Amino acid sequence: MFFDIGMWKLAALAVVAVLLIGPDKLPKLVAEGVGLLRKLRQLADSAKQEVRDGLGPELGDFEFEDLNPRTFVRKQLGEQAQPQAPAPAPAPELD
Repeated sequence: MFFDIGMWKLAALAVVAVLLIGPDKLPKLVAEGVGLLRKLRQLADSAKQEVRDGLGPELGDFEFEDLNPRTFVRKQLGEQAQPQAPAPAPAPELD
């Protein structure tokens, strides 16, 4: 689930929200929250686009995910940076 919240915790939060806020005001509050999240996402997307435009054509393939150190190392080293799965232990012999 989202933010490691299980189904029961999510249901408990919904019940508490209905009790505290009230069933008549809750839909309006949720709609306002969703609208706020949309505006924040649009703001972040436009800021990313402005940064890409400011970098110029020579860095046109720049991705913000490349700033993550793990992603950067994985791209630079290629397949070598992929974690290797441990070899399975041999099965014990039965006498």
